[in-house]
Amino acid sequence: MQKNTLRKNQPAPWLFLFGVLAWTWLFLGLVALTGQPLFSFPFVILALLGGLGPVFVPALLIRAGYWDPQLDQNAGAFFKRSFDPRTLPWRWYLVVIGLVLVLAVGPVLLDAEVVRSEGLIAVGPPLTLLVGLIFGALEEPGWRGYAQEGLQRRMPVLAASLVIGVFWALWHLPLFFIAGTYQAGLGIGTWAFWSFNLALVVGSPVYAWLYNAPGRIIFAPLLYHGLGNVARELVPDVANVAEVGVEAVLALGVILLAGSWFWKKRPLPSQMGIMDNLKAEFNRWQGMMTGLDETDADQRISGTGWTVKDVVAHLKAWQDVSRARLQAALDGREPQFPNWLRDSEPEDEGQIDRFNARIYQLFQAKSWSEVYQAWCDGFSKLIEMAAEIPEDDMFNADKYPWLMGYPLIAVLEGTLEHHQEHRPQLRAALKGIAGDNLN
Repeated sequence: MQKNTLRKNQPAPWLFLFGVLAWTWLFLGLVALTGQPLFSFPFVILALLGGLGPVFVPALLIRAGYWDPQLDQNAGAFFKRSFDPRTLPWRWYLVVIGLVLVLAVGPVLLDAEVVRSEGLIAVGPPLTLLVGLIFGALEEPGWRGYAQEGLQRRMPVLAASLVIGVFWALWHLPLFFIAGTYQAGLGIGTWAFWSFNLALVVGSPVYAWLYNAPGRIIFAPLLYHGLGNVARELVPDVANVAEVGVEAVLALGVILLAGSWFWKKRPLPSQMGIMDNLKAEFNRWQGMMTGLDETDADQRISGTGWTVKDVVAHLKAWQDVSRARLQAALDGREPQFPNWLRDSEPEDEGQIDRFNARIYQLFQAKSWSEVYQAWCDGFSKLIEMAAEIPEDDMFNADKYPWLMGYPLIAVLEGTLEHHQEHRPQLRAALKGIAGDNLN
């Protein structure tokens, strides 16, 4: 019971979920009781206030202290992070657009009769497009940014997403009683009614994945929701059952893609926890490589074309990028990156092959002992530097503008994940050489 009590400086997801229902049902309920259409004046004002529940309720909770200051210091910082497109790496824009296309076009393609009679394009009213874009996007700071973040600290990510899906469906319920809404046209208790609500629950894991997979970035599900609403207004209407099927396929896809973390709780890591994980990873790598000679280090890694020495040199070079960022944080200046980047941004994924070729040239003539010692010294120095930075600075996403909305802790997480990514390859290459040192 203690874990679920309200605590300051922590999210209060259940308070949000019931609070947003109360907020929205109050305002939309008043509109429903009048029997007036949604956009009739002055009742449209009540409808707008009700629709903004997922914005106002988290703002009130954060202002009251029910939020994690490691993520955002105040409500303003929370919403700035939510709506900042720079927080989302460019490749995730492609992922979101791809998912939106499947979400909108998939159900239509499943209905051959609709395709024959209406084609694939059927543009809805401009006002509907605008409302769907804006209000779809405005829901996500609450549902995913606040509720998903809070619930997944207490239960597995998938379970949290399904709980939110149920509340999300309940949140839409008053719209079925308001004349002129899409939901009212579906009717109460009909197959279309149940299909609409089931689609919200089934589709919720996709939003959870989009929030977590890029690194707890609210703008990803925000973009997906807004563009998804618009895209559905650009295609013919189809049976809601088809939409449920497509939502289910997308959800199953991201669950399989996400792997084990989707089935676990996802607490926000502490600086001490990540430092401990980095030290443990350092010890694992040392254990694997202790006693290797030049011949062992020239062992080829299957499927990559790289040697053991190439991998360690690669990690050491990117380690230098991480240390440059930590040093910049300590000195209060912009990072000064290694020369092999040659004025390119480290995040420029279109340059990865060129970066790797430069790293190879840089370390090709060095001996294994030199590369290994440089990697050891660099890793140790990175841990020492990280220990000098206060935890508040490490988690403050607004502290270092040159990180483009990311907190400095992401630098340590990136180093850890990079080593974890390459460790299985190294283990496989060294199997039978390092013997008992593999762990």
